[in-house]
Amino acid sequence: MSRYEEDNSLYNDGEDKKPKLVIMLGAIILIVIILVIVISCGMQTKSNNNYLSYLKINNANITPEFNKKQTNYSVTTSEDAISISCSSESSKAKTDGCDKRLEITSNSLVHTIKVTAEDKSVRTYTLNIVKDEVIIPSVVITSDTDDNEVVSEIELSANVIPGNVNVTYQWYKDSKLIEGATENVYKATSSGNYVVEIKNDDYKDGIKSDTFTVNIKSKEEETPVKKEETNKTTTNNTTTTKKSTTNNYTLKINSISGNSSKWVKSAKLTVTATASNGLASKAYSFDGGKTYQSSNSKTFTSNQTVTIVVKDSKGKTVSKKVTISKIDNTKPTVSISASSKTTTSVMLTANVNPTSAKSGYKYQWYINDKSIAGATNKTYKATSTGVYKVKVTTGVGYSSTSKTYSFTVEQTKVTCPTLTVTTLSGKPLADKTWTNESILMMIVPSKETVSYDIYLNGINNMNSIDQNFTYFNTFQGTIKLKLNDSGKRMVKIVVRDKNGNTSSCYSKAYYLN
Repeated sequence: MSRYEEDNSLYNDGEDKKPKLVIMLGAIILIVIILVIVISCGMQTKSNNNYLSYLKINNANITPEFNKKQTNYSVTTSEDAISISCSSESSKAKTDGCDKRLEITSNSLVHTIKVTAEDKSVRTYTLNIVKDEVIIPSVVITSDTDDNEVVSEIELSANVIPGNVNVTYQWYKDSKLIEGATENVYKATSSGNYVVEIKNDDYKDGIKSDTFTVNIKSKEEETPVKKEETNKTTTNNTTTTKKSTTNNYTLKINSISGNSSKWVKSAKLTVTATASNGLASKAYSFDGGKTYQSSNSKTFTSNQTVTIVVKDSKGKTVSKKVTISKIDNTKPTVSISASSKTTTSVMLTANVNPTSAKSGYKYQWYINDKSIAGATNKTYKATSTGVYKVKVTTGVGYSSTSKTYSFTVEQTKVTCPTLTVTTLSGKPLADKTWTNESILMMIVPSKETVSYDIYLNGINNMNSIDQNFTYFNTFQGTIKLKLNDSGKRMVKIVVRDKNGNTSSCYSKAYYLN
């Protein structure tokens, strides 16, 4: 084999290997690209969004209104069960505690909702659930007249417990409705079995009292007459007869006053009594005969049934029961909580402890120490900047005033109008440039502007843009303003939106020869 042929064969081998090297190099580059893509995908930052997008609760009230950044809520309900629905803001997050139906088996419980983001960070929303206590009222008939007392009529009183429940009344006698007897008191003029029924929007079927039996007596019942035996004396067959004497014995409680039919802080019961033997030196007992006192009065500060006993000089007694039910010594405290706060309003709530009083609560809201007319509910929506407080008063006059709550309405700035300034001939005019022509100013208000006022500064007075402006006119749409008077001129524009927000806007200064 010649050398030329050998060299030629080597040359041919090199030509065959070149395409293979190119293919291998391309494969390596492709593998590198794939690895870069895989690594970059693996290194992408995982989402940390662990917010709820919404939270809804059926059959309950939630406070405050849902905000994804608010994680603690108060939930009140009067139902035996509530349903919770919610969802995460990020599709990559997972929720635990959404779409649940909860049985309310106790007065309070806590339910948590957890949102786990893609990066495993967790946000917990807490629901403090309280079941409102449903108070079923009751009604009791009372009277100041004792069964043994001789009367032509008896005043019956319907005492509702608790006393702060608004109801209507209907009286019955012997199971028959008494026409027109719809007050909380009724004067019975005939014997019978009396019942009173109360109703309101929550108890439309009515709630009836126990039967109260009235016995009207037409004449005084006296104690049996005690007669002395007739003494007979016989002298010389002559019989002398002594007439018997009759003793009318009386021990009676005539009246008991001071048991109020309206709500009071205390009740002072005063007894008047009659005794044919005279009353004992300590004749009056207000504890059923356990202790006696010389005074015929005693003051009570709590509701109770009092057994009054009166004793005469011979030790005989008579008694009567009186039920006191209109005393309220609730002394409340009150604080303010805020919810649904925006830039222009906030809902204020009076939180009273205890939550109810027998005689009821009255509310009065104040701003800057002045009472707000008509603001007499438990809640008040504040829409003005000021310092707020609330005063709560019971039906008997005990009151409490909260600490103050300050609220500031954030005024929204109204966008200033667009100003185009040229000379009368249409040439653009620069700021602080003298011109021999009149100045034309086109004013184009912003979309939210409903009206605006124009003010011109005084001639040759540019010491302050806040001084020496004269009111010109009021406009709504686009206008052209022509300035002719010589001197240094400037325009002030006050714009307003539909909510009453305003902004003061100023043009640049222009000089007219």
